[in-house]
Amino acid sequence: MIARLSRNDPVIAEVMQWTVHGWPPKVPDELIWGAWVVVPPKARKVVLDILHDTHQGISATKAKARAYVWWPVMDRDIEGMCKACQSCGLHQHRPQTVTPGAWPVHIVHMVEALCGSCWPLPRSHFSAGG
Repeated sequence: MIARLSRNDPVIAEVMQWTVHGWPPKVPDELIWGAWVVVPPKARKVVLDILHDTHQGISATKAKARAYVWWPVMDRDIEGMCKACQSCGLHQHRPQTVTPGAWPVHIVHMVEALCGSCWPLPRSHFSAGG
């Protein structure tokens, strides 16, 4: 699908021609060339859906996208998609739940060696294993 849409996209088709026949003396400033797949407009919704399938939120989705693809205003498109997503909205601003646990004994020994008598917590706060 990406290959077919890329051939039909005027910007990407021109870049493909340059790749085959040689680059012009001055490449347009808006052209991004590197390790990213430049996604044509008609494929962006599908790519957004794939990037967003795990509902990780705006930052994580942007990070995943930036590793593989690029198009103009990609960040804005990702932000809009995540903000409009009902599932993402349910989990937004909900801190991760962490169950407090005892520190392993080897960590306690290290801290005691570094801090000596300044260590304020009784040993009952730490696990027996370690």
